[in-house]
Amino acid sequence: MKKYKIIALLLNLLIGTGYIYIGKVKKAFFFLFAPILLLILGSFLEQYIDYSLLLSLFLLAVLYLYSFIDIWKSFPIKNEERLKYSRWYYVVLFIVFSSVIQLFIADNKDMLATRQFSLPASSMNNTLFKGDYIVARKSHDVHRGDIAFFRNPLNPNIYFAKRVVALGNDEIIYLDKKLFIHFKEGDAYIKEHFPSSHIYTIRKKLWVENPYLLSNSNIIYQPKQYNVFQILSAQQNSMSKVYIEELSKDKIYHPNSEEKFNAFYKKIEENSYFMMGDNRDNSNDSRFFGSVHKEYIYGVLKNVYFNYKTWDRFNIKVK
Repeated sequence: MKKYKIIALLLNLLIGTGYIYIGKVKKAFFFLFAPILLLILGSFLEQYIDYSLLLSLFLLAVLYLYSFIDIWKSFPIKNEERLKYSRWYYVVLFIVFSSVIQLFIADNKDMLATRQFSLPASSMNNTLFKGDYIVARKSHDVHRGDIAFFRNPLNPNIYFAKRVVALGNDEIIYLDKKLFIHFKEGDAYIKEHFPSSHIYTIRKKLWVENPYLLSNSNIIYQPKQYNVFQILSAQQNSMSKVYIEELSKDKIYHPNSEEKFNAFYKKIEENSYFMMGDNRDNSNDSRFFGSVHKEYIYGVLKNVYFNYKTWDRFNIKVK
C-alpha cells in the first residue's frame, strides 16, 4: 500500500491529480480551482491593499503542502476498491482537463488586476535591477514619470517596463545625453513647473532639458559598449533627424555629405506614450521602436516585492 501512496503523492505534483488517484473527486476539483481563485482574489485586492498578492501566494503554498499531507493521511488502508479512479484513463483525463484550465489562465493574464514578472535586463538601472520581482497594477490612467508595463508595439508578445517621458502631442528633442521636452500644455505650464535654469527657447517654444533628472537621481547616462545616439544616427528609427541652430554647439553628425543634423525630433502621436529606460544609454525603448499606443499599455509598476539576489530589494517602492 505504501507504494500506492507514493504514486498518489507524485501525481499530486500537479495539484489535485493525487486525489483523483485515491478516488476523492470533489477534493480533486477543489484543489484544482482553489489556487486559481486565490490568485484572482489576491490580484484584485492588490489594487487596494499592498502585498495581498504575496499573501495569496503564501496561502497557495500552504494549501499545496496541506494537499500532500491530506493525501497521505486519508489514503485507503483496507479497501483497495476505493482506488478505482487510479485507472490510467481517469488520471490522464484529469491531467488533460487541468492542463487546459491552466493554459487558458496563462493565455488570459490580462483579465487579472495585476501582473507579476521578474526583470530580465538592466535597462532601468538604477530604479529597477535585474532579478527584481515586480508587480504591475492594471490601469489605463498613466501619467508622465510613471513606470509603465507594456507590450512592445513591434512584437506584442514581449513586455517591457520603461518610464513614460512624454504623452500624446508632447514634443521631444533627443541629443547625446540630453532630452528636451516641450509639454503640450504650453509655455506657461513649463514656466510654472520647472526651474528657469533648465528651460531653453528652441524654435520659438520653451523646452525643458532632462526634466526627469531634476527629481530622480536614478536616471543615468552611462554607456557601456555603445553610444545610443550614434546607433540611432546610423539606422532607421522612430524619430526624425534635424539640425537645430540653437543647439549648434552640440556635436553634428553627418554619416554622408547630404545630411547635417545634431538632434532627433518627434511629436508624440495622439493616445500614445514615449517610453525610455532610466539607464538611458543601455535601453531599447521608444527611440527605436516608436511611441506606444494606449492599447499596448497594461498598467503601472507599483513596487518591488523582492530580489532573489539580495534582501536590500525587499519592499521597495517604485519611483
